[in-house]
Amino acid sequence: MKTTSVFVAVAAVAVTASVALAQTNVYSRNAVGAVRVDVPPAGQFVLAGFNFKAIGGDDATFSALFGTNQLVKNTLNTKATRIYLWDPAKGGGGGYWIFFQKPDGQFYNRDASTIPTNPVIRIGEGFWVQSPNDATTNTSIFIMGEVVSTQQFDRVTPNGFFMIGNPYASPLDLNGTNLTWMADGAFGHNLASQADNVYIFNGVGYDRYFLKTDGKWYVALSPFPLATNAVIPVGSGAWYKAKNVFTNKLVRPYPWW
Repeated sequence: MKTTSVFVAVAAVAVTASVALAQTNVYSRNAVGAVRVDVPPAGQFVLAGFNFKAIGGDDATFSALFGTNQLVKNTLNTKATRIYLWDPAKGGGGGYWIFFQKPDGQFYNRDASTIPTNPVIRIGEGFWVQSPNDATTNTSIFIMGEVVSTQQFDRVTPNGFFMIGNPYASPLDLNGTNLTWMADGAFGHNLASQADNVYIFNGVGYDRYFLKTDGKWYVALSPFPLATNAVIPVGSGAWYKAKNVFTNKLVRPYPWW
């Protein structure tokens, strides 16, 4: 099972900043944050999320996000840390692009392992991190970036499965007041199989929720109660399964001045 922790440092021109795991308040401008993600050994996985934007930009390249000293590097992908990005269009039905870092510090696609590449992770995107197959202990990586300050973040959610995190440096409560799922075009139904679903990774499996016609998320297990803790933690990710394409409008959950 993975664990995460969060800290926020202040840029040179910033005032005091503070973010802690399971808290939602950010009290500064120009804050730079980092999430620690612990990856279990022996080829196990963690579903992580990018809760920031790139320092000085928006989406982050692998080299900017992971650097050259965080991941296990090897010329063989099975002996290196692997990053999995989901592509809903791959193969006509969705699939993973799998990347690893060689000792030269550059990243390579597992399926084209002689050509260096530098993929991008988008704000609020989820991705898998897999430890080397022969790893014997937990390893930690830090995901760093600028805290997102925009009042609203619009995320296009495609039809079918899509990996998500929170674009903001806070836990994402599916039933939070900063989200308007039905108004945005998400599909609700009183049957879980007919509604949009979210699968939140809990370290060993998934907690599944579905959207009803009242715009609230419910546990997808009988007796299907209203979800009171449908939260994607900071640094973590989830799967969204959409019935239709829509634009998810997330309102910033913390003050900014």
